[in-house]
Amino acid sequence: MTLNIILLIVGSVMVFLAGLEAMYEYQIYVVGRPEQTRDTIIGNIYLPEIPPNDPGVKASAYAGFAVAGAGILLCGFSLAIIAVDRFMQQRGEHDPLDAETPTGDLR
Repeated sequence: MTLNIILLIVGSVMVFLAGLEAMYEYQIYVVGRPEQTRDTIIGNIYLPEIPPNDPGVKASAYAGFAVAGAGILLCGFSLAIIAVDRFMQQRGEHDPLDAETPTGDLR
């Protein structure tokens, strides 16, 4: 795997996960969240009520959208590197997998 493919995968994961988190936080910011208690394997978890238009939730949503935007930029940068690499391979000027390495005869 080359570095540009790794950057593309990391950027895609960033966009997906940060986008989901940002959408969830923005939904809480717009609508609010009622008081609730959840039963989990580690016990009960109390989630307090969050009123609509809470500035802390708004900041969290904007941070999630910013991270998703950084993931989009990372994907775009990676795709640009891939396009330039393929273009140069077609022209025959650059083929990193076909580079000759000196073996050296040690006799």
